Amino acid sequence: MIGLLLMRVGLAAACEPCAESWDLTRTAQEADLVVLAQKVREGSSTDHGRVLGERRPQGGPDWIDVKVLRTFKGGVSASRLRANSWDGMCRFGIVVDDRPHVLFLMKPSSGNEYQALNFGCSVTALPVEEDQVHLGEQTVSLATFAAWLASPNGPLDPGDRL
Repeated sequence: MIGLLLMRVGLAAACEPCAESWDLTRTAQEADLVVLAQKVREGSSTDHGRVLGERRPQGGPDWIDVKVLRTFKGGVSASRLRANSWDGMCRFGIVVDDRPHVLFLMKPSSGNEYQALNFGCSVTALPVEEDQVHLGEQTVSLATFAAWLASPNGPLDPGDRL
């Protein structure tokens, strides 16, 4: 019983807390790639991927494949890309459900997996429903969101609203 308790405490402390969390503006400024995408596949480093809806390992998938529906910032030549998702029990990557999301990504330093910014201590994804981007309590159209990202002065100051 004591061993089980120690194991649980060890697992709980395994994920590093964020030293600094980036808001939407900082995330958008630092992102190499901002896309509207939908998850189509997920898997772990020990398998070749699962069909969506199949049982996941504890924690979540190591990676996800997404279909790129629209590019807002940066460039991607493929219609699909792979992004880091969970790191063991830690949500350091892109963790999304099967709905479309705006994803904020960093180019792979090696290999082919895009990464979340600031080790996941940033805005990683925003859900999109019926062409509306959900920003917490506020929603904006995809067109408004795209204009905000492309504004000549860059994304707005953190205190500004879309």
